[in-house]
Amino acid sequence: KFLLCVILCLCGCEPLKLEKDSSFDPQAPMERIISPRGTVSINIPLYWEPIKNSSHVLYFDSRVRKELYLGYPRKNRYVTILSTKIEPRDRDNPNLTHAVDYSLREIAEFASSQIPNRMENAYVERGPIQTTINGRSAIQYVFRFTEKGIDAVGLYTVIKRNKDVYTMVAMCPSDQLEECKEELLAITRSFQLL
Repeated sequence: KFLLCVILCLCGCEPLKLEKDSSFDPQAPMERIISPRGTVSINIPLYWEPIKNSSHVLYFDSRVRKELYLGYPRKNRYVTILSTKIEPRDRDNPNLTHAVDYSLREIAEFASSQIPNRMENAYVERGPIQTTINGRSAIQYVFRFTEKGIDAVGLYTVIKRNKDVYTMVAMCPSDQLEECKEELLAITRSFQLL
């Protein structure tokens, strides 16, 4: 190896730099990321990273807060976690605030109905899917959309705690779904409210 490096250096070539292995191993250690507000955490593979600027955020309302935005940009894989407070409202008169709370199902149905309005060529492919994530009831939808000309697939998850609603969107290009499905599911399943 040393001789090869010397020869390459003498010829003016640099030795190849090996990238980190980016194939997902469910047994490999993952890094726990806690949101800046300290309200949620999620585990990501070591080759993923926090993303500062997001073009993949589904903001439905000015009250929505970005908790975390993480990704593996080289492969166009991302997870966004948002939160909002749901105030009790009368279903017939939104100005009245003494009605019963919205259920998780109602919130998820409303949120998923907004996906086609927020993303190009978007439609819900499957859902609602009832599940549990770390002991909390959750509702998920699988949706398809186009992002910068790339066909993509996303897993939209809604979790409610009291008046706080958390939405998580895990996404990747459609042609990578088989390769990254377990990775995105493992990340989604690691979500915790703190």
